[in-house]
This record gives sequence, C-alpha cells and structure tokens, in this order.
Amino acid sequence: MPARLHPPPRHALAATATALFAASLAAAWWWARGEADGRLVSWLDDAYIHMAMARDVAEHGVFGVTPHAHSSSTSSPLWVWALAALYRVFGAADWIAFALAALGGAATLWVAARILTRDMGDAGSDPGSRPAWGAAGIAVVLAAAAPVVMAFSAMEHLAHAALMLAAVDALSRALAGPPAERAPVGLAAAFAALPLLRFESLWLVALGVALALARRRHALALALAVAALAPVAAFAAWSMSHGWWAVPFPILAKTIFLADPGAPSAVDVVKMLAWYPLKRLAVNAPALLLLLVAAVVALAAAWRRAGGSPGAAWRRWRDGTPVDAGTLALAIAALGIWAHATFGSFGWGGRYEVYLFALAGAFLPPALARARWPAARVSVASAAIAILASTTAAALTHRAYVMHADLRISTAVVWQRDFWPARYVARHHAGAGIVAMNIGALTWLSEPRLTDVLALGDLETARLLASRRLTADAVRGLATRRDARVAILFDGYFRQWTGGAPPFTKIATARPLAAAEMAVAIYAVRAADGAAIAATLAAFAREAPGGVALEWEPAFAPR
Repeated sequence: MPARLHPPPRHALAATATALFAASLAAAWWWARGEADGRLVSWLDDAYIHMAMARDVAEHGVFGVTPHAHSSSTSSPLWVWALAALYRVFGAADWIAFALAALGGAATLWVAARILTRDMGDAGSDPGSRPAWGAAGIAVVLAAAAPVVMAFSAMEHLAHAALMLAAVDALSRALAGPPAERAPVGLAAAFAALPLLRFESLWLVALGVALALARRRHALALALAVAALAPVAAFAAWSMSHGWWAVPFPILAKTIFLADPGAPSAVDVVKMLAWYPLKRLAVNAPALLLLLVAAVVALAAAWRRAGGSPGAAWRRWRDGTPVDAGTLALAIAALGIWAHATFGSFGWGGRYEVYLFALAGAFLPPALARARWPAARVSVASAAIAILASTTAAALTHRAYVMHADLRISTAVVWQRDFWPARYVARHHAGAGIVAMNIGALTWLSEPRLTDVLALGDLETARLLASRRLTADAVRGLATRRDARVAILFDGYFRQWTGGAPPFTKIATARPLAAAEMAVAIYAVRAADGAAIAATLAAFAREAPGGVALEWEPAFAPR
C-alpha cells in the first residue's frame, strides 16, 4: 500500500487553499467596494432578510422579518439563529454575516483538503499523481463552488457546503466498516443541523437511513432518522403554532403554491425522475452534469476493480462486508446531485448548487486517481476520456468566470436597486405602512409595517397566495385596510405574481445605472398622497449618492 500522506502535506494543501481564499477575498473587496460608496454590500437582497430576522430575534424576541409579527421568511432557520446569537454578543451589524460566511468558506476548504489528502493516502493511487489530483480537487472547490463569491453573499451556502462535506464523509466511513456500538456523535449532530440549515439536505437524511437499513445497521438508521427529523418536527410545530405552515414559506412559494395544480400523470412522474433532472442540469449547471458523468465513470471503474455480479455486491453490502469508504462517498455525492436536480432549486447566482460542487471536488479526485486508465495510445476509450476531461475543464472554467465576473455589477445592483429605496423609506417613512416586493434591505434599514407582495413576510398575503387568490385587487385591499402609504414594486414581477398591474398611483421609476432593466417603481397607495410623496422623493434624490436615474411620471415631475 502506498505510504500515507502525513500531516505536513495535508496542512500545506489546506493552508495554501485558505491563503488563496483570503487573498482573493481581499482583492474582491477592493474591486467591488467602489460600487457601494465603500460599504460592504451583499449581492443578494435575500441576505438582509436573514439579518433583519436575526436582529428581531436578538432585540425583540420575534422570529420575523419585522419586529411586528412572526414570519416564515427563511428556508435556513439555523442561519438566522446563529446570526441572532452573534448579534446578542456584538450587536446587530451586517459585517457579522459576511464574516460568518467567510468562515464557512474556510471550513469548506479545510474539510475538502482533509478528505483529499487522507483518501489519496489511504487508497491505492499512484503516489506521484496524488498531489496533482489533490490540487485539482481544491481547484474545483475554489473555482466552481466559488467560496469568494459566496462569502460576499453573506448567506448560509458555504456553511452548508462545509457541513455537507463532513456529513457525507462521516456517513460513508460509518457505513463502510464494521458496525460500531453506537452512531458517531459528530454524524448525528451534522444530521440534526443540516435540514435546518438548508432543507434540501433531507435527501442525505433519506439516503443515509436507507443505506443503513440495507446494511442492517438498524440502530444507526434509527439514530440518524431521530437526529434529523426531531429538529424538523419541532420547527414545524413551532411554525404552525404561529399560524404558518410546517415547511418554511420560501420553499412552498417557489414550488407548490406556484405549481400547476393539476395532478401529474404517470408520464409526468417518469419525466420528473428521469428526464427532468438531466435537462435541469444541462441547462442550469452543465459543469455539474459533466462532473456527474465523470463520477459515474469513476464508479464504473471501481466496480470493475471489485469484480463480481450485482447480486454478489448486494450480499456483501447486506452482510456488512467492509467496502471502500471513498467510493461510497462518491456514490452518495452522485446520487445527491441527481436528487437535487430532481427536487431542489437552481437559482440566481448559482448558489444552490455550491455544496454539490464541493462534494464533487472532494470525493471525485481520489476515485479518479485510483482508476485504471487505458494506456496512453489512441483508442475509443482514451479518446472518450480525453473529450470528457477537456469538456469538463472548459465547463468548470466557464462557470468560474461567470461566478466571479458578475460580483461587482451584482453588488452595484443591490446597492442601487434595493438600498436606495430602503434608505428613502428609512428617511421619510420610518414605521409607516409599506407595500414591497424586495424586502431584505428595506426591513434591515427601516422596520416598516410591511405588506409583502411576495408573501415571505406577511401571513395574510401568504394565505392569499396559497389559495391562489393573490390578485392586484387583493393587494389593493390589504394596502387600503392597513393604511399603507408607499408601494415599492417591480412592475413585471407584480404582474407575474398577481396577474395584473399595480393598482396604485405611480410617482417615479428608479433605474439602477448598473443594470437599467432592473428598475423599481415607487407608488403612492392613495392618490391624494402622491404630491407629498413626490416632494420627499425629490428631496431624497438630491441628497442621496448617485447611481440611480429617476424617471418621473408627468404629473409628479419636479418643476
């Protein structure tokens, strides 16, 4: 067996990756700081939803996007509670979320380096090739998982990636060897935390329990199921006690409540489980699809090395015969990619698939290092491998470029599109009734009495959406009954969600100069308030820094 990689190389890989990460963070901050008047700004308005909720927990004991009411406004309750705990110690400051996200990035790199160096040393790979494969794995995590960009999101995705890496690694090692007397405490703790950090982690819970049952590790399966589901059940009961649903509302709003209400046919189910994930990967994350193909190739090579029939392999698994933990971890990661593509989200900024790139970067290189590749000569197999390798490298390079190139403009858009109206409300309408769509910066800066058209922070609006009765007239009725004064809306999205135009008096359209198409419109809820709101808006526009072009409606243009 090749000699193990000793701590110095392991520490060197982790230290090198962390140093690159830190230097890149500093460079990115220098690059993007001018887009927000020197302020540290997330490129996602969603980050400020978490910050506002954490402040309300810390200062008012209210789990809500405003201190006025409980709201199911996040799919990551654990991130909100972690921020709230830090806010109680350091005070509510936005830098804390950025620092916590950066720590998640460093943890992701450290765990990935630990897995790469350990598995390279444990396995039968060529000793000369191990450093190159280890460096390739870290490069995938740095480039495709994009921890620098994700740190500037100030959200939970990097912490989730680090915890997922540790959980898959611990699960594969617990299942690969002989049965332990009890479930590893660290694995049980990870399973307890993961669903409340990101609810799509439930695929790992289901898969881990199923594998443990098939392995006849019934005590382990029970321990993992209880560890994972008890916190989820407790959160569900707590949420329902406040009138919300058992599942966080952002998940429901993006899936069930906006889906076609018709019952799916058998063909639809087959498409959802087979064709749909393949299509979603190809369209939304082609680099991840290519890594999945590479994982299947590596797993097939491992199967060939092990020999035997599927029946013999099943009997070895069921009887508890030790298996290779690295190969099992890669299989879990591959199944996770497919599960996420079937049931999970691919969204703005590529953030939802960050943890999948981290899993592929950590578990694929050791498996590839162990594979027996065809001799260096022209053949169908060698040509196919060369094409797959070059295509995957090109796709990963393209993803890295796209993820990093947009950081500056995305920061500018949030500063101009979301902070500008939020600062206006904080200056001239603090504590007033506000109808809004993007609610993060707004609630972080001003704590309004909110009517949230997207329903994340408003139970009555959420119930309208759930019953498919969220119309423009319904929004107008809510705003009138609550004595709201100002509405800050995206006209196109408003029509998409309600089926009609905003039923208010438009004052002006604010266009961020960084991306003029992402304009936000400012309305008076009551026509009689139009002139007064226009006057305060004009005064604020003269005082506020540049970056926003105001297009006034003719009746309200300053004279």
